[in-house]
Amino acid sequence: MDKYLSLILCVYLFMSIPTLNAAGQTVGLWGRFETAVINNNNYDNPFKDIILNATFISPSKKTYNFFGFYDGNGIGSQKGNIWKLRFMPNEVGMWSYKCSFSDGTNGKSGSFKCSLRGAKPGTLHKDPIDGRWLKFADGTRFYPRSYYASEIFTGTSPYWENIIDTFFGGTYKYNLCCTIFWQGRSLEQNGWNNLPYNGFYPTVDGNYTKLNVAGWRHVDKVLERLESHGTVWWNFDGFVPNVGGDMGAQMLDFEAQKVYARNVMARIGPYWNVIWNIAFEWDEQRCFGDNPAEVKCLAGYIKSIDPWKHFVTVHNEAYYTTGEEIVSSLDVDFPVLQSDMGRSSDAVVNSKKMQQFSDNWPIYAQEVCWEGTGKLNAGQTRSGGWGVVLGGGILNYAEQFGGPNSGRPENFGDGSALPYIEIMFNFMESIPYYEMMPHNELVSDGAICFADICRIYVIYVPPGNDSNDIELKNVYNKDYEAVWFNPRSGQYSDITKGPAGNGRWILPARPSPGNDDWIVVVRKVQTANR
Repeated sequence: MDKYLSLILCVYLFMSIPTLNAAGQTVGLWGRFETAVINNNNYDNPFKDIILNATFISPSKKTYNFFGFYDGNGIGSQKGNIWKLRFMPNEVGMWSYKCSFSDGTNGKSGSFKCSLRGAKPGTLHKDPIDGRWLKFADGTRFYPRSYYASEIFTGTSPYWENIIDTFFGGTYKYNLCCTIFWQGRSLEQNGWNNLPYNGFYPTVDGNYTKLNVAGWRHVDKVLERLESHGTVWWNFDGFVPNVGGDMGAQMLDFEAQKVYARNVMARIGPYWNVIWNIAFEWDEQRCFGDNPAEVKCLAGYIKSIDPWKHFVTVHNEAYYTTGEEIVSSLDVDFPVLQSDMGRSSDAVVNSKKMQQFSDNWPIYAQEVCWEGTGKLNAGQTRSGGWGVVLGGGILNYAEQFGGPNSGRPENFGDGSALPYIEIMFNFMESIPYYEMMPHNELVSDGAICFADICRIYVIYVPPGNDSNDIELKNVYNKDYEAVWFNPRSGQYSDITKGPAGNGRWILPARPSPGNDDWIVVVRKVQTANR
C-alpha cells in the first residue's frame, strides 16, 4: 500500500512541475522578468544587424511592444549566441509574451506571474498635485538626497561596492546616485580618478553600435547594488558622450545613437531605478552640434521606445533662461542646472535660480554646490545648498578633492560639509515640503522663505547677515510659534510664542548673530475647537 501511495505522490508531483514551469517565473511587481533566447545565425554586428522583437500582454490584456539585447555567450564574452529578453511588469497577475527576430528567425513564447511579493516601488513620476515633487509608481513619496558617487562604474572592487554601501544605506542615507559613465579612461590619464580604474567602457572600438558585453554586465551589478539600497541612478555623462568618449563624428549620427539607445533601453530599461540623461553639457561640448533639434530628436526617440516612461533629461540649462524653454524646446521632462562649475554659494541667488527654472517639474541642481579643491568650502556648500532646497530644487552634493596623488586610493567621505548636508536633508523630510513653495516676498531682503502660507514658514538667514530684525509679513493672527534651527548642529532652540497679529512680525533674535547662518521655523499652533 505504501508503495502505491508513493507512486501516486510521485505522479502528482511530476504533473505539478510542468504546470509551474508553464507559468514561468514569478516576478515581483516592478521587478524584472528575464529569459534567454538562442540564435545560432552569424551576424557581423548583432547589436545593429538584428533585433529581437517582443510583445508582452498584461493580465488586463494591455499590449506592450519591447525588444531584447545581445548578450554574447551570456556570461560576459563578446561572442556567443545568447540574446536576453527583460521586462518590468506593472500589473499583478499572469503575463504572456512572444518574441522573434527581425530576420524571421524563431524566438520563443511563454508566461510569467507578477506578484505583490517582492514588489519594487516602480519608476519615478511627478507628484500630480505639485510636479516639482516626486513619487514612485506605487505612490510612495521620494525626497531626493543626491550624492555624486562619480566612479562606481569605473572603480575597481571592493572600492565601488564600499562606496555604495556606505553612502546609500549605510553611514549616510543618500538615495539618488549621480555618476560618470564614459570618463574612466580620461580620469586615469589625467590623474583625476580617486579610485583605481577598472577598465570599464560602454562600447567596443569607438563604435556606438557595438556595446561592450562585459562592461554592461558590470552595469547590471552596479544597478542591482544601488537597487538593494532603494537608490535611483542618474548618469552624468548621458547617452551621447563628449568628455571621455571616442565617438567622434558619431556624436552627430542619429542612426548610430538610436542603435545605442535601443540596446541600452533593452538592457536597463526594465530597472525601476534609472533616469535617462541624454548628454553631458551638450551645448558646451557641441556633442549635438549645438543644435537643440538634435537633443529633441533623441529625447523623443527614447520616450517612444520606453514602455515605463522613465524621466528623460539633459545636463545643464544651456542658453535657456526658463524651465519652460528647456522642457518645451528639448522635449525633456525637467531641467538640470549648472552654476559656475558648482561654485554657487549664495543662498538667495540659488533660491531665485530654482524659482527661475521651476514650474510643474523637478529642478535638479546637479552642478551648483560642490565642495572641494577649487570649488566651495563646507560653509559655502551648506549656505548655497539651503538656497537650493528652500527654493524647491533637488540638491546634488559632490566632493571634488585631489586624485590618487592625495595619498589615498579613494577619498570619498572627506568632505567637511557631509554632516551639514545630512542635517539639511533630514530637516526637509521632517516638514511637509511637498505642500510648500518659495515665498521670499514674505521676508526681509537677504533672507529666503519656504512656506505653506498660514500654516508653516521656514526662513533661512544666510551667514554674514548682522541684523537681528528679520521680518515675516502678512501674518494676521497670534496663533503662531517660532523656533530657531541650527543648520550646523541640527538642534532647535526654545519656542517663542506668536506675533502681534498686525501683519508684521519681527522674529525673535537669533541665538548667535553675525557670521552664523540660522533657520527659523514658524508654525501655526493647532488649537482645540477651531
